[in-house]
Amino acid sequence: MIIKEIKLNKGLIFKKEGLVIISDEGKSEVNIKLDNSVFDIVKNKLQDRIINNINDFEKLCDDLADIDMNIRRQIETGVLNSSNAGWKIINKDAKQIPRPMCLILKKNKGIKEFYLISLNAKNFDGAVSASRDVSSIVEKKLNNIKKDDVDDEDLLDIIKEAIDKVFQDIDFELRICIGYGDSSSDNYLYSNKTLNEQEQLEYVKKLINKYELFYVENPFHEGKFESYIKLTNEMKNKCLICLKSRINEYTESVDKHALNAAVINYDNFKQFNFDVKSFKENNINIIADPDINLINIFVGFNIPIIKFYNDKISEEATEKLINVTASIKEKR
Repeated sequence: MIIKEIKLNKGLIFKKEGLVIISDEGKSEVNIKLDNSVFDIVKNKLQDRIINNINDFEKLCDDLADIDMNIRRQIETGVLNSSNAGWKIINKDAKQIPRPMCLILKKNKGIKEFYLISLNAKNFDGAVSASRDVSSIVEKKLNNIKKDDVDDEDLLDIIKEAIDKVFQDIDFELRICIGYGDSSSDNYLYSNKTLNEQEQLEYVKKLINKYELFYVENPFHEGKFESYIKLTNEMKNKCLICLKSRINEYTESVDKHALNAAVINYDNFKQFNFDVKSFKENNINIIADPDINLINIFVGFNIPIIKFYNDKISEEATEKLINVTASIKEKR
């Protein structure tokens, strides 16, 4: 790929101000504001640049290192997205499309997020569609009911019943995933009970076994390594025990073998590359939040799971991944 032209979009009536990156393989628009001096620096570094593989791209990222981090992040992804298949720059042999983990229910107390994932669905959009069908059934069942007043096991039973109903029309399984979010409380607050650390450990183990949960995110407060270690040691062959760090710091958790999954963040390409290698070397399963600008990176790095929410970003990411899937199949 050759970057042929870099120009500023000054922001017309229907377009935001930003940077336009044009390569011989496509075009991308980056919605960032650049003053003329920064634009000149960026243009000088990008214009006529040849990028054929990950080494070329890393050299480009090194050349952008003295630019503001937020600007650099968007330029990095913008360069990859100026190609019709930017994932090939990272790994031309990439074959794995991330599996969607779809949010179907959200509340504010106890288990805060309920997701579905399929490990054997043959196509991406089929798994997303089935999850949405389950979500619709659950929402109708809970119509006019305050979710935070319902016991979490009752909610899981309702979801399980909805899965059984949808399963009649599909040829793949759906597994339940849950997320606790983060809390400043020392205890764990539910609709009808408050648990201490040990009680929370036993309760999460019970839920994993009873509902065959595939994934549990942030079951304990960040830094509660002893509880994470106990849960992971006992359940790692049944369930992904995941941390989504508020401070994007996983070193101690990985060193202590306190988890077998982590939600990865993208700050810059080199750090992301380092984090992916570190997680994979330690057998940590990687989960990503949806970001249409990062799809090429997720595919190139073989990120196995992407979260999907009921929003426009997830819809755009779904469409992008369907196109990537078609491109990979065509390449074969």
